[in-house]
Amino acid sequence: MKKFLKVFSVIAVIAVALACSTYFFLPSVFYGYVYPFSRIKGNITLIIDGRDVPLSDCEIICEHSQESEHVRVKGNSIKSRAGKYGGYNYTLQYEDTEVRFYVYQANCWNCADFDLNFNVLTSKNVVTCTGTCTYLSENGYAPASHKTHSIDQTATLDYKESPYGFCILSV
Repeated sequence: MKKFLKVFSVIAVIAVALACSTYFFLPSVFYGYVYPFSRIKGNITLIIDGRDVPLSDCEIICEHSQESEHVRVKGNSIKSRAGKYGGYNYTLQYEDTEVRFYVYQANCWNCADFDLNFNVLTSKNVVTCTGTCTYLSENGYAPASHKTHSIDQTATLDYKESPYGFCILSV
């Protein structure tokens, strides 16, 4: 049993050392193949007609390439694995109101972290999105350098401007 623990410990230390060195010396490999966390995650505040709506009261759907993607919700934060290239379309549905946004993964290894505030006025058929989104810069070099951009958009609730809603990330 002691021999097994020694061998296991050595293998675990080697694996951690390889993952750490990959992060520093080959960040695109780390984020492309080793990254164990959710690639799209963020905090969302949803206000409908002046009322703060918790995400637990909403039905949250995420689609990628017309397939359903699992979304984890904890408090006001959401997370998705999102390890494929393309658009991830999110729908927050509360009673008769739908708020839609999407994150476009230009690279399968990209990671996005956002903080969004949606303010919906159903009487005026308008939704406003404000916040920030932080994501990896091109190729993720220097190691894992990040860029942040601000979001300040207003649209009608039927989203004639874009059928997917607000774009919070498109690199």
